[in-house]
Amino acid sequence: MASRLIIDSLAEINRDRFFGSFVQKVTDTLQDVNLELIERSGGEHTRTLIASTVCVLIAQRKNVVCLWSDDSRIYQQRLNKLTQLTRDHNRIDEFIDAGFTREDAEKQPQAQYLTAAVGVTSPLFIETQIIEVKSGDIYLLCSDGLFKEVTDKEIEEILQQNSLKYAAADLMDLALSRGATDNVTLQFVKAK
Repeated sequence: MASRLIIDSLAEINRDRFFGSFVQKVTDTLQDVNLELIERSGGEHTRTLIASTVCVLIAQRKNVVCLWSDDSRIYQQRLNKLTQLTRDHNRIDEFIDAGFTREDAEKQPQAQYLTAAVGVTSPLFIETQIIEVKSGDIYLLCSDGLFKEVTDKEIEEILQQNSLKYAAADLMDLALSRGATDNVTLQFVKAK
């Protein structure tokens, strides 16, 4: 229900001729959805959550804006090199600060707890990044069901070997064949 409300609410936004205004409309809409989900669940202090992760890619001319809250990710493939543009909003950095290596921190169940998501607390923490686009760039928006089962290196290799249509199917099949324990969602966007 939470992800459907996010999608439906974002779909209702009218394009604005000013890019900054449109980005602000998206941000405001996510804040509104956040409040609605908190209200539907019984308030911020309830034990019942109606929540979702979110990542949004907004493109105009030679720039894209990445907005996210949670651990859904946006990657960029440029010149056959995959780069994660977003950072996960979880407790892994706290474990690293406490002396764990990144590899060991990622294995800790408590480190995976999200520190931000739509429908949990108000105001919603939304991180934003602006990226310059180059012709041929490929953007991958995905949920943790994909990257918890498929490594960044595997994603990069599959993208190098396939059209986007087949890459999407191959990534989905690979994640599911490995017993994905969470929803697997992915979407590609290619810059002209």
